[in-house]
Amino acid sequence: MIGENTVLGEDTTVGDNSSIQQSVIGRGCTIGKNVVIEGCHIWDDVRIEDNVQLRYSVVCDGATVKKGAILEPGVVLSFRVHTWKLLNFVTVL
Repeated sequence: MIGENTVLGEDTTVGDNSSIQQSVIGRGCTIGKNVVIEGCHIWDDVRIEDNVQLRYSVVCDGATVKKGAILEPGVVLSFRVHTWKLLNFVTVL
């Protein structure tokens, strides 16, 4: 479900049963299935795998958020980062 106050960039795809609320999603992003995004800024060419939760976070160009990751409010994922490398900033289920 794409909620109010949400913008999706060109060539961005969203998987089944995903919810995006009050967020800006850049161009060329891939968002997997069963993803929850709320109050986030997702830059261009970001890959978000299945079963991810992002709330009030920023994900920069080219980053990958791996399956099952949870980004807590206030997290900023820098350019071309992959979540399995970040231990203090994300919780991986």
